[in-house]
Amino acid sequence: MQINRLLGRFLVLSALLSANSCIKKDQEGIDWRELDKAYRMQPQDSIKLDAVAFLKSNISDISFTEPVFYNYNTGQIKKLSLDSFQNPTELNNYIKTERLNTLAYHRYDITSLSTEDIRRTIDDSYKIWKDNPWKLNIPKEIYLNYLLPYKVMNESPVGNWRSYFFNVFKFLLPINKTSDTPMARKDIDSYIEKGIITLAPPNVFSGNKGDFRFSTWPSLQEMLTARSADCHSESLRNAYLYRSLGIPAAVDFTPFYGGGNAGHSSAVFWDSQKQAFTPKAGQGFNPDYKASKIFRLSFLKQKIWQDTILNLVGSPDNFSIEELKNNHWYDVTREHIKTSTVTMPMPGNRLNYAYICTYTYGNWRPVYYGTKNKESAFSFRDLGLDVIYQTAIPEGKGFKLTGSVFLLDSAGVIKMIKKANGAPARSIALSKINYGSEAWIQKNKSYTLRAIDEKGAWRDIQTRTAVKDSVINFSNISLEGLYLLKCNDKSKRLERPFIWVNNTVRWY
Repeated sequence: MQINRLLGRFLVLSALLSANSCIKKDQEGIDWRELDKAYRMQPQDSIKLDAVAFLKSNISDISFTEPVFYNYNTGQIKKLSLDSFQNPTELNNYIKTERLNTLAYHRYDITSLSTEDIRRTIDDSYKIWKDNPWKLNIPKEIYLNYLLPYKVMNESPVGNWRSYFFNVFKFLLPINKTSDTPMARKDIDSYIEKGIITLAPPNVFSGNKGDFRFSTWPSLQEMLTARSADCHSESLRNAYLYRSLGIPAAVDFTPFYGGGNAGHSSAVFWDSQKQAFTPKAGQGFNPDYKASKIFRLSFLKQKIWQDTILNLVGSPDNFSIEELKNNHWYDVTREHIKTSTVTMPMPGNRLNYAYICTYTYGNWRPVYYGTKNKESAFSFRDLGLDVIYQTAIPEGKGFKLTGSVFLLDSAGVIKMIKKANGAPARSIALSKINYGSEAWIQKNKSYTLRAIDEKGAWRDIQTRTAVKDSVINFSNISLEGLYLLKCNDKSKRLERPFIWVNNTVRWY
């Protein structure tokens, strides 16, 4: 009976959300004709006309999800204004007291914004671009795509972050800068960083990784209240800050690192001298985690999904990389790291596309796609180096691993991984399950040594219980092959693959 009541409440809640989310994309609240007419009356506003056209032509498929709070006993929706809470503790206590859970509510931007929202976006961004306090060389196309937009990409458009960040940080703008020489990016970064450290309000840049969030890409209100310091929140905060001060900013991301159990996103900023986007010193993508692919979010439709991938796969359900199922990204891997293009034969794949996978959180996950060439091999462009990969064949709504596991070494040379047999065997001692600080072997916990087989799957070799901290021994182990050490007492799969090189472990 209790299960039936809960199910009934969930279905009622789902129906309410579905009814509210059935707003058609053409039922927008933006009067583009009014904006066009207003700016045409002033010839000096030609750039603003371009801004109207740019936003109108690129906004149609941009959407977001926002959290909807409901009582998990009754299913009743509870409206919350996140910015009414003073700190994360107050918000968290309220959620516990009111017995609230959240569901993700999907909406399109054009149903959530008004004509005035777009007018303010254009006027405020144009003013800071025209004033150009840093004396940067910012081409019009960079202004339109990375300074003008009212959001980065996936976060809620509700909330005027540009006004908020400008009013809080306008003291950082250069004063009485009469020279037309652009400030060097490193000087801008240093100047802004010092200002943040000494004068930034505590609710803007004071989050920590232990704080919570309700959305993958949080809104301004959620960001200021929950104060999460995960990479998505940090990249949005930094992009907002720089854009509000007249410096174009973008967000780059990798769905999964090639050598770490995580994805990552990082803000990058316009370098006037290089005429390119670069991260701040010490930020970007951790070289120890070995990125495999890196993409940039773009308000301008790139149409790689629409014109290329969708034509290959036929249906969105047939493509296994969720992060690439939209028209607003492009590949920037080569802007961050050294890369190489890999071409692999894949007998048995009758389709015109295939996947390249990396290992993360206990599974092989596709990070990019490749297309078939005239020789019926598949090319995967611009892959990060010093990463272990495995190819996969699309199968229904998923994929099937091919067993072709290889290392793309630091010189861009493909080295196929051999099955762990037939090589000299020896006893080995291991101290960690990966190269991280929390990966040490723990006394009395059970561990299984696994090796990759000819089908690209992991098979168990030996299971042991650690008799002391920081070391566990296995006997009669081949020195060839790809291994990992799995902790059987942890649900979170943090182990990383490794090989033996000169009698030592090399992590991947």
